[in-house]
Amino acid sequence: MRLSAVQLGYLAAGAIAAGEGGLGVILTPYLTMLGFPVAVIGVFVAFYAVAGLLSRIPGGRFYRPGWIRPLIVGSLLAQCVADLGFPFFTDAAPLAAMRLLGGFSYGLCTTINLAQFIDGLPPAERRDRAMAYYTAAFSCGFALGNMTGGFAASQWGYRAGFSSIAIYPFLVAIATLFAAEPKTLRVARAGGAGPLALLQAAGEPLLLVVLIEAFLLNFLFGLHYALFPLYLLAIGASLAEMGLIRGLFSITQVASRIGTGWMIARFGHRRLAVAGLVGQVCAIAMLPLTANLVLLTALSMVYGLGRGIMLVANTLGMADSSDRSAVSRGATSGLFNAASDLGTLFGPLIAGLTAGVFGVSTTLLYLTLSVLVVYLASLAFNARRVQLRTPAVE
Repeated sequence: MRLSAVQLGYLAAGAIAAGEGGLGVILTPYLTMLGFPVAVIGVFVAFYAVAGLLSRIPGGRFYRPGWIRPLIVGSLLAQCVADLGFPFFTDAAPLAAMRLLGGFSYGLCTTINLAQFIDGLPPAERRDRAMAYYTAAFSCGFALGNMTGGFAASQWGYRAGFSSIAIYPFLVAIATLFAAEPKTLRVARAGGAGPLALLQAAGEPLLLVVLIEAFLLNFLFGLHYALFPLYLLAIGASLAEMGLIRGLFSITQVASRIGTGWMIARFGHRRLAVAGLVGQVCAIAMLPLTANLVLLTALSMVYGLGRGIMLVANTLGMADSSDRSAVSRGATSGLFNAASDLGTLFGPLIAGLTAGVFGVSTTLLYLTLSVLVVYLASLAFNARRVQLRTPAVE
């Protein structure tokens, strides 16, 4: 019996998230142990977003029948190699190469996998529940990677931690060989191919607001990803405690994503996206106000709740906008994930540089609050564009 495209979507999402999520617990402490300063660590954390960004356009371009399984298998195996490679190096250049390899594989896998997952869904059914489960698969993967990597590194050292998280993409790469591809693919309409068509699609108000939210959602994640482990280390938390906190953060995302389907049906994904971002900003901004691990865990779980809700709403918005876009589903997925990559790139980069000047606590508070200001301004700008495009009714 072969895996369906939808089943493969869940498995590949969880596996690639586990391989990347475990790095969120052990990579920053590993780089700290090697003596790299905060600003350089921020650059290292951002490297995978650079490589992921570079993978989005070719990922969307090569989204075609017969290419889906080989691309997913190759990207999962590359993630496995990157995870295994970190503990063998202590110099900046090879560590950067491993980060770039992992980032490219993560970007390629998520671009192809999201597009084939949407195309694999029954066309007559609602998407909100399936998209909630798809994003929940990511959180399950991140939780598994967080806990596995943190526990293994704490008990047996960094090499064991890196090796433990490489298991998941390897196993799913094997399973992908026995999966089926979607029966039909959403291709570009006439005139919907090429760089100009991509730029025009990105500027459409319906897709533009989704891209802005994807950017800011992952800007916050990159900021939190880079600075929260450093804050925990500064107050004396162990690797096992860090792994537990991040694991509970991911588990909260799983619960919130699974439960978001009915909320979308009641309130709409636009309202939930706004509420989710406001909740995230409040939770992260309050982290440096306490050194109590119980309170930090609770705030991390509130952040996970807001992130989970917004991610489901944002992904559903991408699926809806891709139905109306002139470019292909793969190209829309590439734009959506590219916006996410830019957020994940600039989040840790700006956070690391700012923390190097003002400190980790100050950056967690004020840089996070500035995200909310940018978001509200962008919503007002996009709404104004829609009004200008809408003809006046006599």
